[in-house]
Amino acid sequence: MINELYPPPPIAAEKLAPPVRTGAGNSIGGAMHLRLVDPHRIDPADEAQWDDLGHNRSGDSVFAEPWLMRISLAHCDRDKRAVLAVVVDIAGKWLGVLPVHRSWRHGRAIWPNLSSWQHANQFNGTPLVRAGYEVQFWRGLLAGVDRTDGPAVSLCMQGLPADDPANEALVRVLAEEGRSWRISRRYSRACIHADRNASARAEAAFKPKLRRRLESLERQLGEEVGDPVHLHSSRDPEVILQLIGRFLAIEAAGWKGSAGSALDRDVATRAFFTQAAHAAAVRGRFEVSWLEAAGQCIAMTTQFIGSEWSCGFKRAHDEKFARFAPGQLLLKNLTRLICERGEGHFDSSASPDQESINRMWPDRRELFDCHIAIGGRGRRLVHGGLSGLQSLWHAVKPVR
Repeated sequence: MINELYPPPPIAAEKLAPPVRTGAGNSIGGAMHLRLVDPHRIDPADEAQWDDLGHNRSGDSVFAEPWLMRISLAHCDRDKRAVLAVVVDIAGKWLGVLPVHRSWRHGRAIWPNLSSWQHANQFNGTPLVRAGYEVQFWRGLLAGVDRTDGPAVSLCMQGLPADDPANEALVRVLAEEGRSWRISRRYSRACIHADRNASARAEAAFKPKLRRRLESLERQLGEEVGDPVHLHSSRDPEVILQLIGRFLAIEAAGWKGSAGSALDRDVATRAFFTQAAHAAAVRGRFEVSWLEAAGQCIAMTTQFIGSEWSCGFKRAHDEKFARFAPGQLLLKNLTRLICERGEGHFDSSASPDQESINRMWPDRRELFDCHIAIGGRGRRLVHGGLSGLQSLWHAVKPVR
């Protein structure tokens, strides 16, 4: 992380910003508050409100759901920097929550800001928002952070899918308010959209040369181990409990283990992964898929299952089969399975430049990072100046 924490004022178990008055037509009675809640010392009443919000959420980002966000904060917020920015109505009902932290930097620039809090294994930065209250949430959040203490001149958001209703509402609110903001990064990653033509699109995207190569490798692998290669998948919590240990061992034995980036190499990331997998599995929200031949696990992948959007999570393969491209073989078989099921959209969670999946998955999901001016007139002028300097830097950088 490049961002550094600047010393915040002490945050009690709850802190109220002044009421935010909204215009006519607001169905929540015309007043909202922004509360800053310490997630590591949250009381039972707020836990209940958080859970209720999760049951009535807009969109389908598993990473924002309370049960997974609690696990994330417990194991990945190592410096206890995150606070929950909670927009509540006049009756105290939670309308939305965004974990944030204070930072002196945005990228490489000195740029005091409030940033959405995320960890390295979180692939969607959409906040948790009550369905039908997306516009009210953003109005309340932005007006609330305008009134917060400190030098922050921007609210920085990362990893926002452009098709999520909460993020669509953000763009609409910014336009309606005439608030200065800028998209700092726009990118797309491979996905599969659920419709009757998904299989046909996948077939068209899968070039004949690549198909022949992978079919040949799969055949050679089967001959090597003396048994055909098969894809298996399970959402059974008891089976998943057994598979998680195997997954961690395979990943740790490969290049990630050598580089020190395997989940099993760090106590916190191991705890996050295992607890997230277990919690999702008992909810019917986790799946493990693996290639197997002659009783040997060749490659494994994990995914979170959603009602509208499922998403890839972690993949690993046994390095002793590396010459057979086991990751690509797994992806080939998984692509066919996803298209045949037609259960919903599937976000790969892969980096935009991951060539192997880009060559097999036909669709793309657009995402963006942005920074939004906050505070009074003075702070917003600073934001405008920093944004201008950033644009100038990007304009001259290719010439240097």
